[in-house]
Order: sequence, then C-alpha cells, then structure tokens
Amino acid sequence: MLRMQFFGRRYRFRSKDAWFIFPGALKHLGVEQNSITPKVRQEIAKRKRKSELVKKFKDWELHYCIYVSDLHFRTKKLMMSGIPPEDLDLYALLLHELPIWENHIHILIHGSDREKFELYKEAKPKCRNSF
Repeated sequence: MLRMQFFGRRYRFRSKDAWFIFPGALKHLGVEQNSITPKVRQEIAKRKRKSELVKKFKDWELHYCIYVSDLHFRTKKLMMSGIPPEDLDLYALLLHELPIWENHIHILIHGSDREKFELYKEAKPKCRNSF
C-alpha cells in the first residue's frame, strides 16, 4: 500500500520502507509505461471473475427467495381454502415440501453466507428451469 503526500510541486508516495516519485510508484505497483505485468493482469482477472460469481450468487439468492416465497404463499392459501379429504393424495407432495420451503426462506433471510451457499449447492440443480 502506498501513501501519497504532496511536497511543493511534486507528489511523493511512501510504502513501508521507501519513498517513490510517481514513475517509481507505478513500477512498484507493477504498472510500467501504461502496460500491466502478467501477475497484475492475473490478479485483475481473478478479482473480476470473483465479483461476477458473487453477483450471480446474489441474483440467484434474490430470485430463489421470491420463487420459494411464492410457492409457500400459494400452498398456504390452498390449505386455507380447504382441501377436500379425497384430494389429499393430490396435494401430499406440496404439503410435504412446505416445511422445507419454510427452512429455505429462513436461511435466505436470516442465514449466513456459508449457509446460503450450501442451500445454493443443494437447490440449484432442482430448480434449474424455474427461473
């Protein structure tokens, strides 16, 4: 990390153990003559890829929360309207999934990023075509 200080008509940059003027500071950071070293280029690409993955995960998190909340709401609404006893077999799968959806909603709202990522790995293959 470099700190910048202004002396008279020049800027000077200080690292932990040395002072640099602007060209030396660029060289210290790995930028030379408007070109970037391969190591810095790799780090930039790595950071860019990581930010893309984080954005993709956050988008999934939002869409999955909406999707599961909608399923939960519609199933609860169906239960409130009253299911005839002869149709219970038809709705058994929905009624079985209800506590699972409640758990997913709880994780998405209150869980840590690690818990959300575990949910992502579990739920992503199941609902690939859902959103």
